[in-house]
Amino acid sequence: MIGPVSSSYSNVGQLYDPQRLSPSQNELVQSVLSGYNANALKQADIQEINDTFREAGIVPSADLKAAVEAAGFKAEDLRSKGGQRGGNPPPPPPPQEADSEETVDAFLDLLEQYQGQEMNANTLNEMTQKWTESGHTQNGSFISIMA
Repeated sequence: MIGPVSSSYSNVGQLYDPQRLSPSQNELVQSVLSGYNANALKQADIQEINDTFREAGIVPSADLKAAVEAAGFKAEDLRSKGGQRGGNPPPPPPPQEADSEETVDAFLDLLEQYQGQEMNANTLNEMTQKWTESGHTQNGSFISIMA
């Protein structure tokens, strides 16, 4: 059953910003780079560093460049030797639709329409259809139904 819905999400747009490093990502950058000598990097080292950053969801950004340089490395060296074609970093991923407070409000409105109803597969399909018909995208799971 869907319970009461609260719309106290004033900071939702701040939850995900692909251009900013979180404190834990910044710590990871420092930790990873502390295991390497900036003046003696090999191609394999650079690939390991880039793979570790990618696996942690760290994308090229001004914050990453600043963190790399604060650790005594040149961001350009990691990028140009890291096997990327053309020498340019890939573009940042497109922003998630959930970044928008307007999107969260629309989702809360949709949930309120079903408040008090039993949640089942048919209800979920109906909600998903209404969501996509209203022009919103659905990436991955729409809602997780737990027994």
